[in-house]
Amino acid sequence: MVVNASNPHRSDQSQAALAGQIGFSGLHLVDSVEFVRRMEELIFCRGKVFPAAGIVLSDPWLVMVERVADWATWASTVLPRANPALTGDGFIFKFAAVDSSSAVNAANPPYRLAFTVSNTLQVQLAKNVAFWQFDSQPFQRLDR
Repeated sequence: MVVNASNPHRSDQSQAALAGQIGFSGLHLVDSVEFVRRMEELIFCRGKVFPAAGIVLSDPWLVMVERVADWATWASTVLPRANPALTGDGFIFKFAAVDSSSAVNAANPPYRLAFTVSNTLQVQLAKNVAFWQFDSQPFQRLDR
């Protein structure tokens, strides 16, 4: 598994903007209230989930965020609900530990780099409970 990232030595944001090829994947739609909530959930993950899982990830990358409007109607086959105890709204975060020395050009021209992933942590969050999964191990519950 690999994670793709911008190549800071080759990425040309000005050229991409002039060509109409720069975007923020919907981040411009996140208002300040939602942004603060996401930061609070990330703080919870770093402060409670990582230690509860006994996981030491050196500088993990947040590689995916999925907003869940209602866990009861969540029907993703890619990121299925970990447990029926997840109710109301919430989030799914996926973190990856990458080997920074593994960077290789992901395309030609080399505007992106690919990094080898050593471990992943998925966290599914609701108001009163979280479930976490290290790599492909079973989900574990953490009451909030």
